[in-house]
Amino acid sequence: MRARDVMSSPAITVTPETPIKDAARILVERGINALPVIADGRLVGIVTEEDLVLLEAVPDPRLHVMVRPARGAIPHAVGEVMTRRVHTTYPDADVAELARMLYREGIKQAPVVEHDQVVGVIARRDTLRALARPDAEVQTELTTMLADVAPLIGRFDATVRDGVAILDGQRDARDAGARRLAERIARCVPGVLSVAFRDEPLTASSR
Repeated sequence: MRARDVMSSPAITVTPETPIKDAARILVERGINALPVIADGRLVGIVTEEDLVLLEAVPDPRLHVMVRPARGAIPHAVGEVMTRRVHTTYPDADVAELARMLYREGIKQAPVVEHDQVVGVIARRDTLRALARPDAEVQTELTTMLADVAPLIGRFDATVRDGVAILDGQRDARDAGARRLAERIARCVPGVLSVAFRDEPLTASSR
């Protein structure tokens, strides 16, 4: 499964000049936690809810006896608080690998970039959409896709259990080339976590 299958598109973006309050309003109204920052058509940063929450993370002085020193200049535009180092991905990125990257880097989302343009955003929760699809729904979609290409690669029956697509090639679909194409098709279906063939043992690499 690829990033393009689960990403949010089109991406909601802001510019470095966007007022911080406007960025905060967009995050709240859209129910998202980050906004790619675009300048002259290119990605220059990302502003997250954490970036903005920290601006309000100042204790109420009425609750403290001691007088606290005044804060420095208060930022007003996104460009003053955005993160400039952005982890990006691309539309054909494998969702499983992307999910590992998001957790490894400790980030919640990544802009999806194609030809230097932001075409979407993928968040951790997006990588879970496939897991949430019922096996019956995944099996129906996979069966339809395999039937469409049967004249080219032969007939494959498909069963999906716990996200594992088990393919059973008929007599006209047992050569290696047909099996490779059937496997590629199966892996493109959102909800297929791994692929195995009925006449092969389910190894760790198949899971």
